[in-house]
Amino acid sequence: MTISSEDRKAGPYDGNGVATLFPFAFKVIAATYVEVYFTSPEGVEQILTFGDDYSVTLNPDQEVSPGGEVQTFVPLALNAKLTITSNVPNLQPLALTNQGGFFPGVINAAFDRVVILIQQLASRIGRTLRAPITDPEGLSMVLPGAADRANAILAFDATGKPVAYPLSGVPGGGGGGGTATIIVELKTATAGQTVFNLTNAYTPGNNSLSVFVNGLRATRGVDFTETNATRVTFLEALEADDRVTFVIGVAAPGGGGSGSGDMLKSVYDTNNSGVVDAAESVPWSGVGSKPSTFPPSSHSHVMSDIDSLVATLDAMVTAINGKQAELVSGTNIKTINGASLLGSGNISIAGSGATDHGALSGLEDDDHTQYFNQARGDARYSQPGHTHAIANVTGLQAALDAKAATTTPTITGLREVKVAMAAVNIDLATGNVFTKTITGAATLTVSNVPAAGTVASFILKLTNGGSATVTWFSGVKWPGGTAPGLTAAGRDNLYFETDDGGATWDGSFLKDVK
Repeated sequence: MTISSEDRKAGPYDGNGVATLFPFAFKVIAATYVEVYFTSPEGVEQILTFGDDYSVTLNPDQEVSPGGEVQTFVPLALNAKLTITSNVPNLQPLALTNQGGFFPGVINAAFDRVVILIQQLASRIGRTLRAPITDPEGLSMVLPGAADRANAILAFDATGKPVAYPLSGVPGGGGGGGTATIIVELKTATAGQTVFNLTNAYTPGNNSLSVFVNGLRATRGVDFTETNATRVTFLEALEADDRVTFVIGVAAPGGGGSGSGDMLKSVYDTNNSGVVDAAESVPWSGVGSKPSTFPPSSHSHVMSDIDSLVATLDAMVTAINGKQAELVSGTNIKTINGASLLGSGNISIAGSGATDHGALSGLEDDDHTQYFNQARGDARYSQPGHTHAIANVTGLQAALDAKAATTTPTITGLREVKVAMAAVNIDLATGNVFTKTITGAATLTVSNVPAAGTVASFILKLTNGGSATVTWFSGVKWPGGTAPGLTAAGRDNLYFETDDGGATWDGSFLKDVK
C-alpha cells in the first residue's frame, strides 16, 4: 500500500495533569518503533522508554487507518509537553531469494519501510542548523575539531565559516579589534538549592552576568538576584540536577575603529540610577510602554492659582453682608403678640392662663374634673385606643369558665381535608383523610400526633395495598389481633384512632371498596 502523508510527528501535546492518552496518525511497522519525547516545564527534553514509561496500541489496519494511540503510565504534568514520532532502525530485513515468491504485500511493505526511513531522516535534517542555499558553493560548514571546540565559543569568520574562539578572547564589537573577556561557569544544582557561589567575579547591576537554567534564560529580579560580585541567589529553589550556566562578560571598547564595543553602564549611567544619562530626543509615538492616562497625584493650590476665585468670594461676602443688615433692621421679621424674634431669651405667649377646659373656645364648662369619665361617657372626649388582658377585667375568666362547663357545642358542616401522599409519612398537620397507591414495599409512619388526652383519628384510602409488603406504624391494634389482608388490585379504606398521643392506634377497615 502507499504512504500518502509526509507527516511523521504527532504533537507536541500540552500536559494538563490528567490526560494519559495521545493519538498519532502515521503508519508504523511495529509498536516498539513508536518513539515518545517528553519535554519538562523547564524545557528539558528526554526520550521515554517503551514498556517502562508508556505503551502503544496500534490501529488494526495500518493501511486503511494508520497510527494508533500512546498511553503514558502517569498523567502528563501541567505545562509539560509530549511529542510522538517513529524510530525505525536503518536496516533492510527483506531477503528475496532466487525463484522465491515475490508477493505484492511483501514488496509494498519493503518500500513503505524505505519511505518511513526517508521521512525520519528528513524530519531530523529539518531541525538541524543549515546554511542557506544562497551561500557560495564550496563553503565548508564543517565544525572545528573537538580539541579546538573545547572551552570555546562557536563563531563565524569573515567568510562565514564556523570557527572556535577561546572564552577569554572573543573578538569585541569595536571596529578596531577590541576584545571581550567572557567566562562561563557550569553548575549542577542540588535539590532545593538557591545560592550559588562563583569562582570568577562580575559587576552587579551592569548587565555583565547572564544566567541560564536548563538552557532557558533566567530574568534578573524575577528569577534571581545579584547578591554580590561572586554570588547569585535564586528566588525559588531549584530541583536536583538542574543545569545552571553563568556567563560573565565585560566588553572592552574597540581600538578606534568605526565601532565602540558594548555599551557599558559605567560610561552611560554614571549616577547609577538605572537610566541612561542622556539620549537623543524621540517622537512621542516612539516611546514604548507609556501609560494611556496620567492621573494627577495629590497636591494643593493657593487661592491665587485659581482664576477669578478671590473676586467671586469677595462678591459673595458683599451680598451676604447686605442681607445681614436687612435682617437686623427688623423690616422683614414677623412678631408673636408684638414681640420681635430678634434678641436672646424666651418669648412669653400672653393668655388667660385658664386650666378649666370649659374656658377653652368652643367648649361648654360643665365643671367635671377629668377630660374623660367612663360612667358619663362624654361624647366629646374619645378614649385613646388600647388593649387589656383577661386578667385586667374583673370576673371575666371565671364567667368564661362557667360558660364553657355548661355548654355542649353542636358541630355542623364539618369538612375534612384529603391529602394525596407522595411518600410514606402520614402528616396529621396537613389533613385527616389520606390516599396512597402502593407500588412497592412501604413502611408507613405518622407525624404531628396530638398529645395524650386529645383524640386524633384519620382515614387511609389504600390502593393496591396487597400488591407488596406494607409495614404499619408502631402501636396499631387490629380486631382479633390480626392485621387485615389487603386487596392486591383495588382500594381498601382503613380507619385509625388514638387518645394517648399515638402510643396505640385502634384500627379497622373496609376491604375492596368498589
